[in-house]
Amino acid sequence: MRYFIYPKGGHGRTLAEMIKFLDHSVEIAFIDDYYAEISLKAQKEEILRSGDKVLLALEQKNPYSRVVMQKLIANLKEAKIANYAKAVLWYSSKIVEFAGEKVLQKGWSKENTLAVGVYNHAGEKHLGFVDEELKKQSFNVLYLCSNDVAYQRYSKKDSNNSLAIPLVIEHFDLVDFVWGIYMTTPLNYKNPSVKYFYQPHGIADFLENILRFGGVEETMEIIRHADYVVAPTKLEVEILKKALQEYCLESKVRVLEGGYPAFEVVREQMLESKNEVLRDSLLVAVSDEEDLLAIKEGIALLLEKGIKVIFRPRPYWNKTAVDNFQNDFLAYSNFSLDNADKIQASSYQKSFAVLTTASSVGYTFPLTTFCPAILYFKDRTKLDSNFYGYTYFNPILHKKASTPLELLEVVSKLVCGQKSQAIMEYKNAQVFHLGSASLEIAKSIKAIHKEDC
Repeated sequence: MRYFIYPKGGHGRTLAEMIKFLDHSVEIAFIDDYYAEISLKAQKEEILRSGDKVLLALEQKNPYSRVVMQKLIANLKEAKIANYAKAVLWYSSKIVEFAGEKVLQKGWSKENTLAVGVYNHAGEKHLGFVDEELKKQSFNVLYLCSNDVAYQRYSKKDSNNSLAIPLVIEHFDLVDFVWGIYMTTPLNYKNPSVKYFYQPHGIADFLENILRFGGVEETMEIIRHADYVVAPTKLEVEILKKALQEYCLESKVRVLEGGYPAFEVVREQMLESKNEVLRDSLLVAVSDEEDLLAIKEGIALLLEKGIKVIFRPRPYWNKTAVDNFQNDFLAYSNFSLDNADKIQASSYQKSFAVLTTASSVGYTFPLTTFCPAILYFKDRTKLDSNFYGYTYFNPILHKKASTPLELLEVVSKLVCGQKSQAIMEYKNAQVFHLGSASLEIAKSIKAIHKEDC
């Protein structure tokens, strides 16, 4: 049996993984109009000749996805292909049904089972070792893998107290046979019988959203679904409690002083790289591809002055936008790229500063390397955005520039390789449970479990 999955995006690959999970004998082919060789036009005759069913790989909870779904259906009708079906919800239900039976076979009870959502963002470093610490607290862990890469990784952990299943994130709410679910990405649809623990993947999510949107509305739209929110720093706790009060959610959402598990992963990566490296480069890691045009002149000026630059594009950015930015610089011997799935530890180790905009890197880089972040905004007033006086800009962690010449001036004043004692002290004072956040989070969840059960 063969199915054509349309389109081949993240949901398409996850759907393929779900089908294979249930029946390894099924053959999968993809349709995606972005790629000429597997477009509907290129494969129309084969689909009609074979009579194979086309499975539409879009969930229906998102309004935009519904619009795209109607477009794909129109394409199929125009191609005279009638054998198609909406497949994501049906297969999600079957996966959850199978997992429920598997859990029973393993002898797991709802009360001692915790789901952990994984999606392979930045190699899952934001999860730290929380999942492994939960197992040490006598929880059985069900990994809900929202894409194919995550499933291929976490299915290797299958054991007496661990099971991984592929499942699109929009249907995590179908899983009702677990006591709780732990997420490092937002969950907009939750099962009311399941405790929802949310750990923002950034160390300064509230501050970042204040800078991006001028307030906390975007973050609160995410947090309002959670039962518990894990806060990484004292400052984020202050802002979170103020926001919960303003939105009348202080009695619904509880705050856990958890810390930042990603630091434990980064520490291991740094220890693995034992060679001492000279910090003589500027890491460029802006948050949006639209920022590339704003910084391009400044980067050209730095390269002309002989300053080493490491450019870190985000993996999901439009390739044309990235090429338009970097192609003018590839001839410079002092220009290099970091194209890995996640920022390489070596890029952090080589850099005396990071150039960024409204990004979590603006906090994680200084707090990891003890070197500053340079915030680049042509509109200086952007950094004045605040929520009850709380702002993203922190004079201990940050420098700022709004023109190419200002950028050159700031960079020229930074001493390569010099670490800031003030940043070290700030980290020690602000971040909860340094070096043991994964353990402390797991212990907090266990304490809540004990009260609840």
